[in-house]
Amino acid sequence: MTSESRRSRSTSGQRKAISLRFKVNVIQAYEAATDAQKTFYCIGKEFGVQTGQVSRWVKAKDKITARAVFNPSALTVNAGRPVTNPAVEAKVLEYFNTLQQDDIAISTNMLIIYALSVDSDFHGGQPNALKKWVYMFLQRHNLVIRRPTRRAQKRSGQLTAIMEDFGTTLVARFAPFGTLAKVAGRCFVNMDETPLPLEPEVKTTIATKGSRTVSARKCTSSNPRVTVCLAIVSDGTKLPPFVVFKGVPGARIDSNLEAIVPAGLFATCQEKAFMDSDLTKKWFNSVWKPHVANEASRAPRPPSACQAQHHHRHVDQEIVADHGIGHPHSHMPSAIDLTPYVASTSPTPRSYTYAWGYVCLGRRFHPK
Repeated sequence: MTSESRRSRSTSGQRKAISLRFKVNVIQAYEAATDAQKTFYCIGKEFGVQTGQVSRWVKAKDKITARAVFNPSALTVNAGRPVTNPAVEAKVLEYFNTLQQDDIAISTNMLIIYALSVDSDFHGGQPNALKKWVYMFLQRHNLVIRRPTRRAQKRSGQLTAIMEDFGTTLVARFAPFGTLAKVAGRCFVNMDETPLPLEPEVKTTIATKGSRTVSARKCTSSNPRVTVCLAIVSDGTKLPPFVVFKGVPGARIDSNLEAIVPAGLFATCQEKAFMDSDLTKKWFNSVWKPHVANEASRAPRPPSACQAQHHHRHVDQEIVADHGIGHPHSHMPSAIDLTPYVASTSPTPRSYTYAWGYVCLGRRFHPK
């Protein structure tokens, strides 16, 4: 017996909704009954439903049990609106099963991007429609979003496959009729940032044999490092380095950097010496934009592309919107190509996936 009401109608006289789970229990009770108890009347009386209801449920046993497997809480065997594009969903489900077998973390954005790679006009490419579709897709296939209960290191073969897939996809973008076909080599820039320690960690030193006290001074900062943002053009040209020191923006250290740093080098300060979104904007304005403007002075004006490492501190939604991604009528000849190396091991913000989808699929999305 279930926890649902034993009466098919409430005390107010209104008809009560009965789930498929309850109907399956009624059908199973009818099939398990023997002799004189195996009647629609007896089963209906036991469960508090009408005789005709039991009769209809037993006759529709196949439909009820088949639908209850996917959604036992449903109130009807009707599966709802038909799937818009079952062929695409079949490929997305196959993609999901492949990743799940390899214990690869899967996000809803990954399913959306894969669906668009199969059919670039899937649901019109509208973000809101795609978001609704992906959650209905999870419901239709009995899938849920869960936190991992076991974590393991990725296999080297999986990382190699990711690298090869990315390289193949990027090369295809430069092929004729690709989204980056018109980008000249001098206009394709790869940018990454790397932390550099100001001094190595002091583990050993040389002292007099037999000395009881061995002293060694170290940097007073709890974060003795700087971050250097390096960029190189595909033709081998190196853009000016962008160095981030630990310090308060606008304070004493930051205000003295301009007089200290040599020409051809840009430097600034951040509380933790991180390359955050504000400094990424500063890098765009001080390093990348001058390079693009110099190339744009040539005739004809070539389009440009910047490849940035995937990190929410590097490229946020505002940067994506300001530099061409997300605006169908943007006049800035730029695109931000985000590498999936880090994205494959961490959740991907929607603005990143739409930017990546633009480069892969040649479509522009407006990140909400």
